[in-house]
Amino acid sequence: YEIDTEIIQMLYDAAPDASADAKNPIAAWSRTQPVGVNYVDHLVSFAAKLEEYKMFLYNKTKKFTPNFMVCSSSIMPLLGFINGFQAANIGEVNGPFFAGTLNGLKIYVSPALAADDFFLGVNQGAMQASAGVYAPYMPVVPTQLLGFADGGMSQGWSTMYDAKILNADLLVKGKITA
Repeated sequence: YEIDTEIIQMLYDAAPDASADAKNPIAAWSRTQPVGVNYVDHLVSFAAKLEEYKMFLYNKTKKFTPNFMVCSSSIMPLLGFINGFQAANIGEVNGPFFAGTLNGLKIYVSPALAADDFFLGVNQGAMQASAGVYAPYMPVVPTQLLGFADGGMSQGWSTMYDAKILNADLLVKGKITA
């Protein structure tokens, strides 16, 4: 849970804000239902807004489109009403979890994000096609000999993990307004 939250926060912090883009800013989607528009149609407009974010990232990279989205739990109630959302079978939940897919986009929910925050990103097999990398517990070097009080000696391995942003251009963040 702690590592998941740390990685999600790292990705969110690195993601550029599409509303602040100088060339093609994306206006935030509003929860306020416009007069004369039914609720379901209004929610469909959120799915259309996500497509804008996907094209924002594609136009920026000329090569990649997001394949995942991480959102706050406040966004989940919206997704269930949108055609194209397929909910995942959710068992025990502890921290971030896979919620399902929306038109092929994998949706994850994280308690690390503030209400109505979300980001989209690219994560594929090659490092050049991933926004970030997480390297869990890689053996690095053997330790020096350690001496004990009884004269015995022991040697072990020094391990560590790391998480780094590889390409922030493969991320984009947004926010829902009231």
